[in-house]
Amino acid sequence: GDSRAVLATQQGSKVQAHLLTNDHNAENPKEEVRIKEAGGSVGRSQKEASASGKRKMLAKVVGSSLAFKTKSKNPKRVFPGGITLTRALGGLPLKRTTPKLVIAQAESLSRTLDGSERFIILASDGVFECLSPQDAVDAVKPHILANSYSTSSSGITPAQALINGAVESGSSDNLTAVVLQLFSSS
Repeated sequence: GDSRAVLATQQGSKVQAHLLTNDHNAENPKEEVRIKEAGGSVGRSQKEASASGKRKMLAKVVGSSLAFKTKSKNPKRVFPGGITLTRALGGLPLKRTTPKLVIAQAESLSRTLDGSERFIILASDGVFECLSPQDAVDAVKPHILANSYSTSSSGITPAQALINGAVESGSSDNLTAVVLQLFSSS
């Protein structure tokens, strides 16, 4: 749905972010295709989502914001329903509709561990609306202590540091984060 998982790996002194999840919202081209194939529509407004071919052609010429009187910064939404998410654990009323547009089916991926993995961040969209995956890793990195589960010398946990970074960057959404520190078996 609207949360992300980010893996932090380390090579020398460089700690790199690797996105482990795909965003499941109407901005994702694969999700937009899935929604349309299921019988739904996608747009920044109901008007845009249900537009005729001529109106869509006009939008390509003059822009969606003029053709449909929407703001280009508005997120795409799924119609019927008008929500941005295309997959969610909640949203039961939208899952009971026909066609089934919002689903709970997860995507999964696998990765062979090579010992460079340091931590995994699981966080809500409120964190990632203001921080890139690399910004999130950089916010957490100073608060991860080698071979320790305790808080850093600043007295805050890695997850608290991430939340603070999102707030300081201007997040106005709900903020939830978990940081899982990984240890090498060697």
